[in-house]
Amino acid sequence: MNKHELYNFVFNDGIEYTDFYFNKRRNKVVTYSKQIKGHTIALVGCVNITLNSNNKSLKGVLITGVCTSPELRGKGIMQELLGEVIEDIKSKEFDFILLSPVNDSYYKKYGFESFVKCDTFTLNYKKNCEYAVKTATKLDINLLYDIYMYVAKKFNSYQVIDKNIILDIFDEYELADTPIQIVYKNNIPIGWFTIEDNNVTHAVLEDIKILNNIAMINGFTCNNINKNGNKDLFQIKYLNNNIKPMQLNATFILNKY
Repeated sequence: MNKHELYNFVFNDGIEYTDFYFNKRRNKVVTYSKQIKGHTIALVGCVNITLNSNNKSLKGVLITGVCTSPELRGKGIMQELLGEVIEDIKSKEFDFILLSPVNDSYYKKYGFESFVKCDTFTLNYKKNCEYAVKTATKLDINLLYDIYMYVAKKFNSYQVIDKNIILDIFDEYELADTPIQIVYKNNIPIGWFTIEDNNVTHAVLEDIKILNNIAMINGFTCNNINKNGNKDLFQIKYLNNNIKPMQLNATFILNKY
């Protein structure tokens, strides 16, 4: 298998999305791999990310797409590869490495620690005529970007983005046929969200509870950032002791993939 085939075999995202992930994203994925006789057996993807934390701009890497051939798991292959990835990132003088773990404990042995915790709750629709939604189009990219920056800057820490990241997210959800929805209050745009498999994924809103006023997502689940939450939404490995630890009441990170 090559890296595209391994990624699609493990995550089952389909050929079209796999091609987008590796080849068509504007915010490019850099991949590290292990191979045996020309076949890719393990893969780690990395995306450059910038956080603004308490008015400091910090450079980091988001780890994504971690996978190993199922028949070769438990042999220490990923442990070796992740060690190599971390050392290479360190050598490039980044401030941190970030990831969104499936298992809260797995990455602790690599020095990762809880960064953003959350709880999952179910949306319970409450009719409120002040709120409405409209499906976004590519003509709305500037609006989506402006809403994001307006909302994100109200948080102690947030991802610094450009319009290319918004376009990547737009294209990703267009592939999945789950368009971005813009939230309006009294005809004024105040936020936006995306949904996937009955779960709200990205939610750009000052208050996540606003989603309870949207009828189309009644009964859907959503992650609510909570510093005492039960699940790690993000974990961090500090590479710069001058920023450890980041003192956060809340964090706002958009780029999870």
